[in-house]
Amino acid sequence: MKFSPKGRLAGFALNCALFLCALAISLCCAEWILLAYERARFSTGYVDEHGLVNLRALNYNDTTLPAAKPADEWRVLSLGDSFAYSIMVSDYSFSGVAARLMNAVTTKPAVRIVNLGEPATSVSDYRAAYQYWSAILHPDAAIFNVFLGNDLLDIAFKYTPPRWTPNKVFSDKDFNIADGSSRSHIPHKFPLRLFDYAYAYALNFHPAPPAFPLPMIPDPRYNIAADNNFIHFTEEMYFTVANG
Repeated sequence: MKFSPKGRLAGFALNCALFLCALAISLCCAEWILLAYERARFSTGYVDEHGLVNLRALNYNDTTLPAAKPADEWRVLSLGDSFAYSIMVSDYSFSGVAARLMNAVTTKPAVRIVNLGEPATSVSDYRAAYQYWSAILHPDAAIFNVFLGNDLLDIAFKYTPPRWTPNKVFSDKDFNIADGSSRSHIPHKFPLRLFDYAYAYALNFHPAPPAFPLPMIPDPRYNIAADNNFIHFTEEMYFTVANG
């Protein structure tokens, strides 16, 4: 059977239309699956099925702890910027050292200082983070590490306008970066969530090269923040800088 040029063109157009419809349906299904995943993942906040909060997985310089405070624990939330976060691993951070010193002089209740420091934040972010985490971790006290180097100037002279703050992407929607519980407020770079995930996945294959070579054997007391900032002090240099 022979088809006329007009018939072949109509057949080609029909195949293209069917292909586009199949592609659109596939994209819609993939988008629905990803949005359903986000709703399931973030609707309950960051407490897992065992009642634990993995702070390290959330990029905090701390470990895993139960959301429900043990009866024999005195829990303190430590909030601040990179100075609170620390380039040291959690045991050698300000929070870790302070907790160790306090537990050395008193055995009951055990003192647990939770390091919730977040680099590149300021006082308004500390307050927002406290409002979120205090409702989950139920602390007995809180420490707000206000850094005189920039925190007060940020507020007094508005050196960091709201459009520069980490919360800007959420602020227009009355949402705070400390709480990822609402899927609808998760920012998008592309119209479809599928493309957001594909883009994020692709970025993992192209890590940025370090500006300076890192030490061959990193000091185990330092965390990844030290690697990212290329800061590896000798102990002598550290105490020289710390003591002014």
